[in-house]
Amino acid sequence: MFTVVNGWMKADLKFVLKEIQEKASANTVIAGLKDLILNSEQYISDPKFVEKILVSAISDRVSQEQDEKEKLKQEQLEKERHFEEGENFNLNQKRQN
Repeated sequence: MFTVVNGWMKADLKFVLKEIQEKASANTVIAGLKDLILNSEQYISDPKFVEKILVSAISDRVSQEQDEKEKLKQEQLEKERHFEEGENFNLNQKRQN
């Protein structure tokens, strides 16, 4: 499963475990999380279903990351626009004086 699905992170594995109602301690390493998933009843009975959960988790995370990047980009553009407006205002004031 983990070689077929690319781009997963530790948080994605934790999400899968939560969705299939398996528990892991906070300090469980990635290898342990993978073992918990692969040895879970849910994975043994329906590996494709668990794989879809992982794919969905990755897709949601990537989408959120892209949204956050876009939001930060828009905020930066807004700051630059305000800065330029301030510069133009100051320049116009100097010309009038």
